[in-house]
Amino acid sequence: MKNYPYPISLAVGKARRVVKPLPMLGGGECKLKKSGAKAVSITQQTSDDPMGEMARKLFSLFDEYQSKENSKDTSRAMRENARQGFFNGTRAPFGYRAEATEISGSRGRKKKRLVIDEGEAAVVRRIYDLYLNSHPGNVLGIKEIVKHLTERNQLPRGRAWTVHKVHDILSSPTYIGEYYFNMHDTKAKCYRPPSEWVKCEIPAIIDPETFERVRQLRESRSPAKTPPRRVSNSTLLTGLIRCGECGSHMTLVTGKSGRYRYYKCTKRQAEGNHACKSPNLPMEKLNELILAHLTERILTPERLLVLIAELRKRTQAAKEAEGQTVKALEARKSDYAASTKPSKRESLNSMKP
Repeated sequence: MKNYPYPISLAVGKARRVVKPLPMLGGGECKLKKSGAKAVSITQQTSDDPMGEMARKLFSLFDEYQSKENSKDTSRAMRENARQGFFNGTRAPFGYRAEATEISGSRGRKKKRLVIDEGEAAVVRRIYDLYLNSHPGNVLGIKEIVKHLTERNQLPRGRAWTVHKVHDILSSPTYIGEYYFNMHDTKAKCYRPPSEWVKCEIPAIIDPETFERVRQLRESRSPAKTPPRRVSNSTLLTGLIRCGECGSHMTLVTGKSGRYRYYKCTKRQAEGNHACKSPNLPMEKLNELILAHLTERILTPERLLVLIAELRKRTQAAKEAEGQTVKALEARKSDYAASTKPSKRESLNSMKP
């Protein structure tokens, strides 16, 4: 905060709103003083002496305690709300919508339940059907499903389909009627223990048998259970080249059971062919072009002479360092042998009966 040539007064309802939460005021009252500003509380008036400063700190502590207690009460009420089957969130999962069903409390707050959105639920059932019932000659994985839905303009609430979204739909128990509240700790950005989850019963879109079949099929297709294919050729450019269309990295993919290898845009690989127009680049042809360019630009006769001279210099330095190390080890060996060798008198004394 800048120093101003004239005094500034900031009127607030409570001192803690100045001392802690407002980021524009930085470290609170101390920074206000350094900047020539003064916080004036309307409801908690205090003086500027040490007694007033202590009173403001006490007010802040009590206000913070009250805020945490209110947060605990709110969390407790939301968990109980979920146990009764009500929805606490603001954005319903895809396939559902939040519908107000009851009005409770003196403030007339509306309680909401999740009900099936038939338009979106049809898309969810279509995703499960495509994953399970694609014929053997044309098995549809998650990326192919993303492409299928995008080409037919079946977008999830106006946004693009991604592999992550389709995977969530195929793996979430929400669609068999098991919605869980309080799963995530937003501050720690991790899952809470299952004992803290609250199960909320909602109408199912997918029957449990279909969900289980999809789970088993996903496990059978998982890379963790699929034996790795041996790649005999070196991947010269993986991690070094980027897509000319979108700037994403290029990665190695195979075709025809591993007979052909290509560099493919990772965005196109993750989100489907609609996400990027960059074509697959044959690995061998691109490698040859790059090597030819390097040979032409770098491995010139003049450059080779410089490289050979530098290599000889490094080799000679390595030999000298190795010789010095050997000499040092031999010296240590000699010193150790001399220190442990018994004297002549000690040898004669040991031979006496």
